[in-house]
Formats: sequence, C-alpha cells, structure tokens
Amino acid sequence: MTTTNSPAASVEQHDRELNEIRWTLLSLDELVEVYWDVIAPAFERAGHDPEAERPTHAWLSDNGFRGLVYALREYHDRTFGEFWADDLQLNQDEGYEWGIDHEETIALLESYLDSRRERGSLSPSSEDTLRYRLASYVRAYATANATPNLVLPVSRNTNIPAHEAVDAAWAAIDRLDGKLAPKRCVGFMRLSRHGTLISFGGSE
Repeated sequence: MTTTNSPAASVEQHDRELNEIRWTLLSLDELVEVYWDVIAPAFERAGHDPEAERPTHAWLSDNGFRGLVYALREYHDRTFGEFWADDLQLNQDEGYEWGIDHEETIALLESYLDSRRERGSLSPSSEDTLRYRLASYVRAYATANATPNLVLPVSRNTNIPAHEAVDAAWAAIDRLDGKLAPKRCVGFMRLSRHGTLISFGGSE
C-alpha cells in the first residue's frame, strides 16, 4: 500500500533538513550545491523559476534560509546578489540593485515592497516609482552618514538617541538637494522609529 505524506509531515521533514545544514561550515562550492539541492526546489514549489528569478531576502528568511545570507556575508565576504551572479552564474540583472551594501536594510525594503504587493495596493508602475524613491533615499542616507545601515537607528532596542536618528534623516534629505519633499522624508523616519516602514513618496 502506498503511503502519502501529509502536509504536516512534509513541513516537519523540511524543517529537519534545514536544521541539519551547518551554513557557516560550508565552502562556497558546498553552498552552491545546497542552493541547487535544497533552496531551488523549494523556490520552484513556491511557483518560481529558480534559474530565472532571484529569491528575495524576505523569501529566503521566511522559508528558513536566512543562514545562507548570514554565511555569505560573515564567512565569504559577499552579498546574496554577488553569490547569485558570480557563484551560481545566473543573470546579474535579475533583482533590483539598491546601490547599498547592507543586507538587513535591503531585506527590510524588499519585505516592505512584498507586503504592499501581496495586499494588492501597488500597481507595477507604482511599485517602480516607490522602489526608485526608496532607493534614492537609502543611497543619500548612506552617503551622508557614511553607513548604509538604516535599521539600527530605528530598531526598538537601539542605543542611538532619537534626535541623532532624526539628524541622520535630515542629512540624507539635504543630500537629495530638494528632489523629494522633506516633510515626507521625515515621515519615513518617524514612523520607522515605531517599527513601521512607510514610503516618503506617498501622501501623509
């Protein structure tokens, strides 16, 4: 008699396989093997083409593959985008180039766009506009403050005083040189301080 695995059993097996992966002990070649053996099939089951689409940081995190991003950054000195292009040798143009090198900030931005997309509140043209505005701000912030880390100043457990976080936001606004409305940029930082990411390109 043929036994069919239940969804719960499949999830349990998936979790067990992930727990057995020691991401930080793997070489780049081994990470490539794990990508094709474990991550790519999971990505395909989710309805994506693993050879044509690059998983977002949010998808990797939500599906238990955050360890890959961490291992690449801390042990191999590269971003997932670089791993995708150089080690997997896939299309370098897939995915959006935010212009900063900070995985947590990029993951937050992509997660925000994913949530807006899933709620059906973004048309393709609106998403492109929003992405451009967010990228303009984070690049200006990174240049003005000599750090691409936008997460630390607005995290709940930060030791950075609120006035310093606001000053950093204003420095980015000055860097933009009036291309975006200052009031909306401040709104972005103020609401982020309370754990909510909004677009300074939208109306308040």
